Amino acid sequence: MSYSVDRVIDDAIVQKSIVGAEILVAKAGKVIYRRAAGHFDREADIAMPENAIYRLASVTKPIVATTALAMMDKGLLKLSDRVDSYLPYFQPRLDDGSIAEITLHHLLTHTAGLAYGYPDDPAITTGLGNTDLDHEANLTRVAAQKLLFTPGTARSYSFAIDVLGAVLAKVHGGMLEDAVRTYVTGPLGMSETGFFVADRAVGAGLCR
Repeated sequence: MSYSVDRVIDDAIVQKSIVGAEILVAKAGKVIYRRAAGHFDREADIAMPENAIYRLASVTKPIVATTALAMMDKGLLKLSDRVDSYLPYFQPRLDDGSIAEITLHHLLTHTAGLAYGYPDDPAITTGLGNTDLDHEANLTRVAAQKLLFTPGTARSYSFAIDVLGAVLAKVHGGMLEDAVRTYVTGPLGMSETGFFVADRAVGAGLCR
């Protein structure tokens, strides 16, 4: 098996499909293959180490979604709950001017009618850029934008999980990071996964 995996990794690096990679395969709790290959920083010619720090992007969506489901399991939320019952400032409107009924189910399934980028208001952040806006200030701006469709009538990969994160933070109290740690990363022992790099020598950075 190791020969086949090595060949795939090496080919991807040579073809510049990836800069570097860290691979671990375990079976029945025993590590049977592990390799760090390529570069951690190609321009600085730094080889990929084991246990490197990675910035996660959309991988955070299932983590936040799992946090929501865990909180629902505790009876703190329901799929049918309207978003504006928790975030009264988040009330996007339909074409007829009425307030859209967006539920947590819509957010989780990307059927809320939200987009993933709002060029008409460059101050809006969708997670990757730095911003001084808090949830309310940012999502108030998002709510003023036109929905792509009536919630529940179509699907579009979007900013929805970020809105869900604001709901979770409101219900749990404190920051979204606190809710994620309480219901997911803490119980699973993911002590090196967070919203900032606490120790640059180890761990993985959760960015969005």
